[in-house]
Amino acid sequence: MAKRGRSRKNTKKEEVKPVQTNPTQVLFITLGVAVFLLIFYFLTLYITSKNQEDTGEDNSSTPVEENTSSNSTIVGRSLSMGDTEYLVLFYDKKDEDNSSTYSSAASNYRYNPEALPLYEVDMSSAFNKNYVTDGESNKNPTTEEEILINGPTLIRVQNGQVVEYLEGESAITSYLK
Repeated sequence: MAKRGRSRKNTKKEEVKPVQTNPTQVLFITLGVAVFLLIFYFLTLYITSKNQEDTGEDNSSTPVEENTSSNSTIVGRSLSMGDTEYLVLFYDKKDEDNSSTYSSAASNYRYNPEALPLYEVDMSSAFNKNYVTDGESNKNPTTEEEILINGPTLIRVQNGQVVEYLEGESAITSYLK
């Protein structure tokens, strides 16, 4: 019977020779990796700055109170914004006529140095759909869950309570003047 398996003829161990590295090759490889990383870094900076220009974002050190994007909220937070007294303007930002009228009035109001903080709520947002009604609005809500809005509305909140409730374009725009 013949034996299967390895033959024992080559039992001699092969010698492993260390790889010789050329210092210039190591230098070129290191420089190549460094150049690649620098190109990647500057490309990332370019793309992010281009994206900020396209979206109109501003990463300057403007205080939060003056940044208009921080003046947006959802209905569920409209009675608990943290300020002692403030205004909340509810309107549909997808309706171009209303959006232009109310965002302009809000912008002009914010220029007044004695103006209360003004927050805007986009009633077309999916987060706010549960608070929109076709029926009677709730003019005396005591909690966020009780808020029902039927059209553009401005409320003045003091210590977490609604103290003034206005509906309609003429009432809101004249209040914000």
